Amino acid sequence: MTKLFGVLGWPVKHSASPAMMAAAFSVLGEDAVYLHFAVKPEDFHAAIRGLQALSAVGVNITIPHKQAAWTEMDELSPEAKLAEAVNTVRFNSDGRLQGHNTDVRGWWNSVEPYLGSSDGKVAVFGNGGAARGILAALSLYRSGSPVAVIGRDAQRARQLAGQFKN
Repeated sequence: MTKLFGVLGWPVKHSASPAMMAAAFSVLGEDAVYLHFAVKPEDFHAAIRGLQALSAVGVNITIPHKQAAWTEMDELSPEAKLAEAVNTVRFNSDGRLQGHNTDVRGWWNSVEPYLGSSDGKVAVFGNGGAARGILAALSLYRSGSPVAVIGRDAQRARQLAGQFKN
C-alpha cells in the first residue's frame, strides 16, 4: 500500500518538499507519495481529520497552521509543547496524532557553532510559528540571553517575547 505524506499550508504550491521527498523515496525504494495540500485556515481541522481517515503516515505543517496544529494533537513532543507550535505530525496506527516541532533543534543546530560562548543579544525577525521554534530553542539552549522579537505587529511581537522570558 502506498504511504501518504504531505505538506499543509496556505499557500503551499511553491514548496519544493514534494520534489525533494519524491527523490528521497525513490533512492530508498519506498512506495510513498508526498503531496501539497493547500488548506485554508478555516479548513485546517477538517483537513487533519481527513488525512487521518485516509491513513496518512505523516505531514509537515507550514504557515499559517503551526499554532492550529498544536491545538489538534493528542500527544506533543517537549519541543512542540514549549513552542506551542507543531510543524510535523505523525498519524499513529492507534489513531492518535503526535505533534513535533523540528524547528527548535534544527534552528539551534544550524546557529550554535556561530554564537560562541557569550550571552550576547539575539534578534528574532518575525512572530509566527517558526519564531516560536527559535524562541523555544533559545529558552532550552541559551537561557539568560537577551532576546528582541521584531515583527510587523509590534504588540504581537511583544506578547510573543513575553511568553519566552529568557
